[in-house]
Amino acid sequence: MDNKKNSLSYLFFTFLKIGTFSFGGFMSLIAMIENQLTEKDKTIKREVLLDGISLTSLLPGPVAMNTVAFVGYKMKGFKGALVSLIAALIPSFLLMCVLSHFYFTYGEVHEVRAFFMGVIPAIWAVIFSTAFKMGKANLTDKKQIVIAILAAAILLLFKTGSFTILLLLSGGLLGYIFYHKDYEKTKSSASFPKKPVFSAAILIVICLFINPILEQLTSSIGGSFHQNFEIFSRFSSLSITLFGGGYVFIPIMQELLVENFAWLSQQEFIDGMALGQMTPGPIMITSTFVGYKVMGPVGALMATIGMFLPPAILTVYCTKLFEFLESSSIVKSAFKGIKPVVVGMIFSAGIIVAKGFDNLLFSYTIGLISFALLYFKNINLIYLLIVTGILGLIVF
Repeated sequence: MDNKKNSLSYLFFTFLKIGTFSFGGFMSLIAMIENQLTEKDKTIKREVLLDGISLTSLLPGPVAMNTVAFVGYKMKGFKGALVSLIAALIPSFLLMCVLSHFYFTYGEVHEVRAFFMGVIPAIWAVIFSTAFKMGKANLTDKKQIVIAILAAAILLLFKTGSFTILLLLSGGLLGYIFYHKDYEKTKSSASFPKKPVFSAAILIVICLFINPILEQLTSSIGGSFHQNFEIFSRFSSLSITLFGGGYVFIPIMQELLVENFAWLSQQEFIDGMALGQMTPGPIMITSTFVGYKVMGPVGALMATIGMFLPPAILTVYCTKLFEFLESSSIVKSAFKGIKPVVVGMIFSAGIIVAKGFDNLLFSYTIGLISFALLYFKNINLIYLLIVTGILGLIVF
């Protein structure tokens, strides 16, 4: 591998670029990772990326950023995971801070919405081209194809995180049933990673128990320090306990932030979620909006760190455990059933994105042209997103 493509600077600038243009939710960010690192730069294999998506879908926290941490760790260890996470978050964090300022000062920002509506059809094309490429590379028999189709259909009918986790576990069970005999002679030669497992347990204890205790202790200090630590504590506890991705977080965040903590009004919460959809990167960048409302830029930073850093660190520890387990016949066969579920998830995400099209003629025309350019011509995705965003500003 080219040394320049296996460096921290490569990871930083690559994920900074991806984080700048990954409008449309976590699947669009994952699709851009596949397009850039797998298709163009060939720095990570498609099957490794699919393993990462499968693993992070089973872990708590935002799936997209956990996947970024997984890729960074695979390429350059813990430093790579941290650099990749920071780079991917910088664009959406900064844009959300700007949007939050204008929202609380002036109200809705129309130009951002118009650019977003132009980019969405291209994102739809990115997701579908990625789904087709991953399916072609990883679905090797009819059973896997059927699992992928059923997973996509079920996710479209039942749009809840509990079904996502249930589908992944069901896919693992089917994989074990169908393929265990193919791997039954495989034995793990690696030693059990005691240190990462112990560290993961400590991280969970800190987020769930020690942070709330420290929060109570700092209440006597009062002032901005306590409020900022409270923001970090609440979001870190939240991120480490919720499974199923950003959309599962929404009703729980609504209950906590609006009803329990009274940090936002109901309308502000709805508008904050909408702004999260307009920014690149994960929908849970809405945490930045919340932190900004409560304590300004510093509060925004504390909320963002609390939401994304603990589950990313947990992902790294679990990746080490996965490296131990993946030579097991049980894990290998299970992941052969989980992978088609992930492919089905990507297809269903593309269909859900299409349901958000405003101008159908414009959106499907741009979407189909973008798909053809991506799938058959492998056009540079960044240029495509810039052009479609400008078209959105013209049309909308």
